[in-house]
Amino acid sequence: MMLKSSFVIILLTFFLIGKAFGQDRLEQKLITETQHVAQIFDFENSDFYFLDSLVSGKNIILLGEASHGHGKTFLLKKKLIEHLNLKHGFNHLVMEGGSMFALNEILKNDTIDEPSKILEYRRSIYGIWAFSKEFIPTLNYAIDADMKIIGMESGLTIMNNQYLLEALYTECMLQNDTNFTRFRNLFFGMIGMQFQLLNEGNNYEFFTNYLETMEMNLKESDLPSKELGILYNSIKSVKVSIDNGLLNTEDLDDVAKMNNSRDSMMFENFLIQYEEKEKYIIWLANFHAVKNIKQITYDGLSNNYKLQKLFGSYINQKFKNNSLALVTISDNGYKGTVQQEVADTIKSCLDCPIARSLNFDKNQSYFIPTSKYSKELREASLEFNSIIFGAPKIGNWINQVDGIFILSEMTRATLYDKPIHLKQ
Repeated sequence: MMLKSSFVIILLTFFLIGKAFGQDRLEQKLITETQHVAQIFDFENSDFYFLDSLVSGKNIILLGEASHGHGKTFLLKKKLIEHLNLKHGFNHLVMEGGSMFALNEILKNDTIDEPSKILEYRRSIYGIWAFSKEFIPTLNYAIDADMKIIGMESGLTIMNNQYLLEALYTECMLQNDTNFTRFRNLFFGMIGMQFQLLNEGNNYEFFTNYLETMEMNLKESDLPSKELGILYNSIKSVKVSIDNGLLNTEDLDDVAKMNNSRDSMMFENFLIQYEEKEKYIIWLANFHAVKNIKQITYDGLSNNYKLQKLFGSYINQKFKNNSLALVTISDNGYKGTVQQEVADTIKSCLDCPIARSLNFDKNQSYFIPTSKYSKELREASLEFNSIIFGAPKIGNWINQVDGIFILSEMTRATLYDKPIHLKQ
């Protein structure tokens, strides 16, 4: 019996040694190939010519970021948007964290002057971007270039959702009675992330029933089909936001449910505004941009990713040959949003084998078209830090994006010094 046990231990030892040796070989191959395929560019002065052949024939570009607090990434994305707009005719900027209804209303309103328009747009986009000094140049450029800024967010936490409330009141033929007052108070409570209000009394039942009444009343509306569809989807997004707000963010299964419902709704919100002959740049997190998060796993990783289907998966399925997923990483610098008092130093690299195989100076960065990696690496069960939102997850994601921007450092986004006031 002891002999048999010893034999099993020996076999297991050889297996682990073999696995480690295989992993080391693949990581070394990754480093070697990265050095070969990486395209160096000057962050300040690049004309991004190396993107032109990749972008040709595409009409949807997903621009990801490893953290919503990386100011240098925001500045890079502004440069990319300018290049894609001027050289390739991309004329729509689509925002994760942008209110679908409010941004659509602003877009249609020709009476808003330019100074007021930038303020209205900022009210309609999550503060992680709208309060950032490094994001404002993107908005200024998009407005000056007459790009259309649209949202796809399914959440309620955007100040300009008051546009939605006004439209619902009008188009759903509501009465200014006690029921509407109750609904309005709960609606603004949800915007303030006070989801606990729904657990008081029969608030949840009242709120959801009121939304269903609105949907029924909309059948009598004479709005054009696109505007009516946006309003229907806005109500549906409110329901998604409510249900997600009641989930437990500490429970991985609930987190997966939350991401799935939010991302499927974001895709619906995008699709209803999509026009076939137009070109779209989508601003979002790396996490939402990857083509299939379920494949970014190996045996040692939590099943959490396997439970999720995110925005990038929907885009890849429907627009496979017409879309690109471009993401951004770094293994040096600071992370933290403008709302945080303290920025965190990046102590563990976002992707050690890739980022640390390259040489950087102050203004030097790299771009990697992932199709240039060998098939072995793109299909290998590699174990290295994941690009997924800068989280220290482990798995091979290089086959799930089309290009990687690797910055020499990440700099924390800084607070824009002009206050935003609620619409009176």
